[in-house]
Amino acid sequence: GAHRRRTSRLLSASPSPSSQSLESRVVRAMALLTNLFPLWVLAAAALGLTRPAALAWLSPGRITAALAMTMLFMGMTLEVDDFKRVMQHPQQVFLGFMCQFTIMPLLGYSMGRLFAL
Repeated sequence: GAHRRRTSRLLSASPSPSSQSLESRVVRAMALLTNLFPLWVLAAAALGLTRPAALAWLSPGRITAALAMTMLFMGMTLEVDDFKRVMQHPQQVFLGFMCQFTIMPLLGYSMGRLFAL
């Protein structure tokens, strides 16, 4: 939507740092951090695999809170146009819904059996 166009325009423009307003610099920094989200996830996964003690403070309650905040922040990026696009292809939404409640549980059960969990 318009927000994404505005963000990409801010990211592609490269005026000198002194001529940028504080707001545009903050928007650019936040957009960069957001676009690097997959990298943050991979870095956290690598940290958890190589040094589990570094994430020992992340109790189940904190994991739930972090997941809730992540979902909230991701939802805050949605715009009306996103919902309009989804409503144009309801069969794809239905297919994803059905897969979530059929394939995913079957895979989870199968992996649990496979790894004797």
